[in-house]
This record gives sequence, C-alpha cells and structure tokens, in this order.
Amino acid sequence: MTRIADRSPVLWTVAIAGALTAALAVWMWPTQEQPRRHKRAPIDRKCVEYSHRADVCPTWARERMRLPADAAVRCAKGNFGEPGWFVHGVYTTTERWERYGVLTPDGTREIVSLVDRPSLYDAVSYSAVDVDGDGRNEVLGRYAGATELMRVRGDTITTRLVRDNQP
Repeated sequence: MTRIADRSPVLWTVAIAGALTAALAVWMWPTQEQPRRHKRAPIDRKCVEYSHRADVCPTWARERMRLPADAAVRCAKGNFGEPGWFVHGVYTTTERWERYGVLTPDGTREIVSLVDRPSLYDAVSYSAVDVDGDGRNEVLGRYAGATELMRVRGDTITTRLVRDNQP
C-alpha cells in the first residue's frame, strides 16, 4: 500500500485542502437556533400567601361607594399605578350584588371606576400584593372555597376566579 505523500506532493496538497474545506463547511454550517425561553420570575411565596391581616377601610369608603349601612365593606390599600384603596362592598336588592373599584387615598377620585356585578360568594378578605413583580399591586380576594386574582391595568380590573377544589 502506498501513501499519498509517496505518490505526489500535489495529491498531498489536494488531500489537505479537501479536509480543511470539509472541516470549515461543517463548522460554518448554519444551525437552527432554538427559540429563547423567557425566564420565569421567581415568586416570593410570602407575598402571595393568604394572610389574616386586613386593612381597615377608611371612614369615607361606604359613603363614596354609595352603599347602604347594612352592606359588608372590605378594603385593601396598595399601589395600583398610583397609591389608592381597592374597595369592595356586598349589598342586597332583590338579589345579592357586589360593587368594587379603586379610589385615591383620600377618596376624592376613582382610579378605576366602581363596577357592579352579581355576587356568588361572601368575601373573607382582600389583600393588595405585587404578584408578578412589576411594581403594581394586584388584589387577591379570598372566599370560602375560592380565590380571585384581580389585576388593575389602566382604568380596568380583570378578574380570574379559581376554585380551591378543582378536579
């Protein structure tokens, strides 16, 4: 068996050039980039766990919400884009209703307009916590058998109710 170097210096040069070209082609071969996964922000459990501490509602809350004396009123103080109070009241007409919104610390202006909706649960408490770490508080409503997450974005509140005993 003869070696390439014994045959001809030209063949030797061609073999080396071919090997280098193949190595360069493999090295430069375009690879499909994996899509970047967004890193999930860690959640501080102390921040989202239910606590029994409830903020006392300001004296003006019931009057500002236009609720009768027998309505149950609960509040949570926080930063909803600006400092304010999340206020919630349950009242009864021919059926049960609840009214909620966000008011300035002195109650002179609505940050988020008051909204009425039919009420299904008796609220135990509300807490203003920064769940997603963006510097704005969300409201966690704790009910018997359910938890509600309310997000304040601009002049609207979006809600998500989660039953504790879901299948």
